[in-house]
Amino acid sequence: MAEIKKIKNREIILKIEEEYHVGVARRAAAEHARLMGFEEVRTTLIITAVSELARNILAHAGKGTVTFRGISTGEKRGLEIIFADRGPGLEDTARVFRDGYSTKDSLGIGLSGAKRMMDELEIESEPGKGTTIRVRKWL
Repeated sequence: MAEIKKIKNREIILKIEEEYHVGVARRAAAEHARLMGFEEVRTTLIITAVSELARNILAHAGKGTVTFRGISTGEKRGLEIIFADRGPGLEDTARVFRDGYSTKDSLGIGLSGAKRMMDELEIESEPGKGTTIRVRKWL
């Protein structure tokens, strides 16, 4: 799989630089979710969130990475997916979660939708340095 940037410590890191990389990330999300035991509806939510957030990398930064890894806390297991770029960053991270807010003439529901589809979403961004979004879904 030429799209894999690297595999380390049981993490899979995919590059997002071309439109077809979004499909690669979607397939990786589906495979990870199914292997971990997520049922079909929750797998579909994960795939959809990955698609939205990977497309955001292309639209706003041009390129970045998506990292998949299994996580656990005590008896709780889940999937964490990290989207990172070195794009223009965000000045107001709270504002981007409002439905309808868009900087690229889109519907403005990608981040807010991803937040609703996943159990957890954290965003770190600094103008001029990039954005990192972590999403988690628990079994």
